[in-house]
Amino acid sequence: MRLDLNGFYVSPIELKDAWNLCNFIVANEDRLKIYFPKTLEQNLNPTLSNIFVEKKVKQFNLKEEFLFTLKAIKSKELVGLIYIKELNWDSKQGEFAYCIDYNAEGKGITSKAINKLSEYAFLELGLETLQIIAHKNKYTSCYQQ
Repeated sequence: MRLDLNGFYVSPIELKDAWNLCNFIVANEDRLKIYFPKTLEQNLNPTLSNIFVEKKVKQFNLKEEFLFTLKAIKSKELVGLIYIKELNWDSKQGEFAYCIDYNAEGKGITSKAINKLSEYAFLELGLETLQIIAHKNKYTSCYQQ
């Protein structure tokens, strides 16, 4: 699955993403330590990122949690992460959590990605309710749900 977004694309996390994920995490450490501390601590070096990605791929396949990467089409650089998590299959509900790189924020990329993934969640996953719980600090593009 790949969702194109005018120069960027969203796709499920893959085993080959570990190195790029580690680079993304380290480059955005300041904002991640506040909003994604668990993701940060699990990706501080390439070895940890490999373990993290293996776990997230497994969770994706088991439909326990869905982690997507947001990448630039030309460079394939990872510029964001989007989770669909806190899944309740009985009530058909899930939550979004997302973070975008400092250099990619303010371009509407995250909004486009959330719109596409909302369609995916409703049509493919059968969810009926999605929530985003935004932190009141509007100066950042990371939100932990």
